[in-house]
Amino acid sequence: MNHLVIASLPLFLLGLFSATGKTVLITQAQNQSKVKVKKDATFQVLLNANPTTGFDWRILSYDSTVIEIKQKNFIKSETHRMGAPGKQVFKFKAIAAGITDLRLIYVRPWERATSEADSFRVQIIVPK
Repeated sequence: MNHLVIASLPLFLLGLFSATGKTVLITQAQNQSKVKVKKDATFQVLLNANPTTGFDWRILSYDSTVIEIKQKNFIKSETHRMGAPGKQVFKFKAIAAGITDLRLIYVRPWERATSEADSFRVQIIVPK
């Protein structure tokens, strides 16, 4: 039962955000893809995370003239177990027409080595 709840969380969030008509949801499945977002619309990046291990998603780069970060949150797992993974959510707003690569990396702040598997990149396109 708990696995069903966890597996359905992204679908629930997608439905919730789609219902508003203004928020685009981007998940890990869209890594290395292109996503169109209308000017003045918000979008959220939802990534698997487990901060109890010391790892955290960090924003590496984006063009702040095209998009702006509004909020960063963590959604706990429904299992209520100590050390259970959850979802890290980044909320952005498209503020001007343009194209930007949004790059994030999953790291422990005190470690330098990372792999390609520990990164996320999506190209955000805000049409005129």
